[in-house]
Amino acid sequence: MNPLLNIGSILFLIGGAAGAIIGAATPFVTRMRLLPLDSFLMVADSDRALFGDSPQHLFDTSPAIAHL
Repeated sequence: MNPLLNIGSILFLIGGAAGAIIGAATPFVTRMRLLPLDSFLMVADSDRALFGDSPQHLFDTSPAIAHL
């Protein structure tokens, strides 16, 4: 059997295992740190122009946005 084929197969398996580990760790890593309340709506002036109110008021008055 060709040794290069064995090396290629091993590298393929290592790459697949690395991808699986990264994919499995993603939900835990992304939830390690809570984002600040105003990070969803980034710029208050543009948010006020688009949504009609400040981000804090939108979070306080709209259950859908607060839940999101």
